[in-house]
Amino acid sequence: MIVKPEFGAKNLKGIEYFTYLETLVCSNLELTSLDLSGNKKLTSLHCTNNLLTSLDLSENTELKTLHCENNNALTSLNVSRNTKLETLNCTNNPLTTLDVSRNTALTDLACSGTALTSLDVSQNTALTELACASNALTTLDVSKNTALRELKCANDQLTELNVRANTNLLKLDCSDNQLTALDVSKNTELSTLNCTNNRLTALDVSKNTELSTLNCTNNRLTALDVKANTRLDALYCQGNRLTFLDLEGLPLTSSATVGAQTRDDLILQQRGDKYEANLGTFIPREGFIKVTRLAGLSGGMSIPAVYDSTSGKATFDAEPEKVTYRYVTSNDKAPLMDVTLIVGNVITVSVSGRGRVTHQGSTEALSGDVVVSKGKDATFVVSADAGYAIASLRVDDAPVSVPLVATRYEYTFRNVTENHTLRVAFKARPGGSPGWPGGSPSNPGGSPDKPDVPPTSPDVPPVNPPASVDIPASAGQWTVFWGTPDAQGKVEVTVQVPIKSEVPLIEGSIRIDALGIEGIRIKLLPDSPAASARAMAQQHSYLLQITGTVAENAMNTARIDALHYRLEGGEEKMVRLGTNGDGILLKDMKKGTEPPKSSSGGGCAAGLGSVALLALVPLYIRRRR
Repeated sequence: MIVKPEFGAKNLKGIEYFTYLETLVCSNLELTSLDLSGNKKLTSLHCTNNLLTSLDLSENTELKTLHCENNNALTSLNVSRNTKLETLNCTNNPLTTLDVSRNTALTDLACSGTALTSLDVSQNTALTELACASNALTTLDVSKNTALRELKCANDQLTELNVRANTNLLKLDCSDNQLTALDVSKNTELSTLNCTNNRLTALDVSKNTELSTLNCTNNRLTALDVKANTRLDALYCQGNRLTFLDLEGLPLTSSATVGAQTRDDLILQQRGDKYEANLGTFIPREGFIKVTRLAGLSGGMSIPAVYDSTSGKATFDAEPEKVTYRYVTSNDKAPLMDVTLIVGNVITVSVSGRGRVTHQGSTEALSGDVVVSKGKDATFVVSADAGYAIASLRVDDAPVSVPLVATRYEYTFRNVTENHTLRVAFKARPGGSPGWPGGSPSNPGGSPDKPDVPPTSPDVPPVNPPASVDIPASAGQWTVFWGTPDAQGKVEVTVQVPIKSEVPLIEGSIRIDALGIEGIRIKLLPDSPAASARAMAQQHSYLLQITGTVAENAMNTARIDALHYRLEGGEEKMVRLGTNGDGILLKDMKKGTEPPKSSSGGGCAAGLGSVALLALVPLYIRRRR
């Protein structure tokens, strides 16, 4: 039965009398309700583009096809009794959750634009098509869906995607996510791949010989080899960091857009009164001859250049800020590629001992020359291995003050316009007096592996060395307590973590960088219920409590990125959280069983009370002879 809009029907009263009805199409009717409890033989239902707020299909156990997309007020959908469903399209409904664990016959599932934060398809092993784009998914496990032919998971919040088990995949669209890697080596049948707007630094498509369309626009690719993709008909790779691209021999009968490419790590060498740039760092020797229209630019003005196609070196009469050239990607069909190489400065990193230096937000260990774009800031993270600490940090041969026995330290070069050096040494954590290398508070020899400590005088209070604080950085050491959603869909959340410091911690200085948490309140509590505020301050052992609210649909994405604090007598410090410094998701924290009882007062100043505040202030008595 097909009910058309021109019939003028605003409801389907009387439909219950069609007890043998198998197919019903009632789309575009502005229906606000639909009672199908009497239509038990229904196998196909199309009720798209209506105003349904609910849809009860519990009596329609024979249903095989369901299209209910674009009912903008449909907030829930229960298909647990529709175990014969083969096709389900519930796109563009504000569902937030969808349980298809009992729909094991599903072959086609479309649930894009439904505000889902999670989706479990592990029981849907017959799926051949899955569209779950434009949701809030942070993870997606398709390892059990080996029959998949088409996967659309674009515009979600995925940081990783494993499709190695999906060897039958023909089409994959994972664009507009946060992917840093994508392995398609097992997807040898793949004909269409769209991974636009991610953070990919590499993409190997050498095994995808059936590929006809590849769109990898706006990533961070520095190389792209498509020589094995002899069926490639359309290629889009603009907005990457490519410096050469060989498209010889490829059909590309439809289109190819290689566009503008930019890299920011070109090193200049001054040769007398001229400057030299080695393009051989970026282009294979056989590709030098394909470079055309070479120029150096400074302040918008072109600088004359002499280019040696044998060595790949370009010489400029003046110092350029960037070098631009066009690369001939093939002899005919494919367009020219415009490349801009931004000149940078070199920061030479050297590491001695058990530890590493990384870029902020990265886990890749750095050593040797690291190129930084002119005028940019660059933050380096110094991290010691387990059981070791930072012994010394020197920038341009000048010592940098690092807290004693510190295992992690960040140093930022501001507005880089010249070359620098960064030297780090690590040593085993001391087994003697706490906080002092070698168990001694002095360094009479002035060894570069030991921080210098000023001598003390009986007339002057000792100068304390920079102190450290132990703030757990991994999610397993934090505890989260979730409340129940209120009428506005807000959930109260409390997070707790133990903290120890060598000197008193100033409670009012504590603040956090967070995403998805509103109305943040911070308190310092005793690390155990029996501990008094005075004992807490004297022992420098605390329980940090963070309270706020999180939207119900953001419970899987809310996170704490960093914690700012100040120790007594010190400057403000910041600690980035997470194993890679990329934050801790609240959902990954240890789940508390019962939310802590709220105490009187609010904000930072209320946590300790006046007794603790007095205990936090060390009293120095100046002795006089």
